[in-house]
Amino acid sequence: MITRDFRRSEFRCPCCSLAEPHPALVIGLQWEIRDLVLLPVHVHSGSRCALRNRAVGGAPGSFHLPRLDMDGYTCAADIRVPSVALARLFNLAEASAAFRDGGIGIYVVTAGRSWLHVDVRGVAGLHPAARWAYVDGQSASIEGALREDERRRALVAHGG
Repeated sequence: MITRDFRRSEFRCPCCSLAEPHPALVIGLQWEIRDLVLLPVHVHSGSRCALRNRAVGGAPGSFHLPRLDMDGYTCAADIRVPSVALARLFNLAEASAAFRDGGIGIYVVTAGRSWLHVDVRGVAGLHPAARWAYVDGQSASIEGALREDERRRALVAHGG
């Protein structure tokens, strides 16, 4: 266990077993997300090797990769809490000391399978904060992506 609710294996790259998440990432997920939603936080993607990053279409300088400027740690996680709207997770991340100066990205796909990217790129003051959103692979505004997530959740809740 890295923290009370997270195991190193949750951050492990599926092709090479790399799992060196930055301590600020794990503590932020525990204290500033998990402990506030009171539900399990699923790490959809944590540490990645270069091969895995290419396979999933990750950015060449992805914070999921080990970073020399961050002592070799990986600094990102893609997370979801199926019963919690992305808007709530986004707002928690924005208010979080661990993530507000980092990267926060919204990815809307199928309701219940959408995810939030969080990273601690700002922890050492080496990289500026960043925000972005995608809906079905297309760039979107933060507000538009959150509305679309809510719309899709409502459709699923009403049997649509």
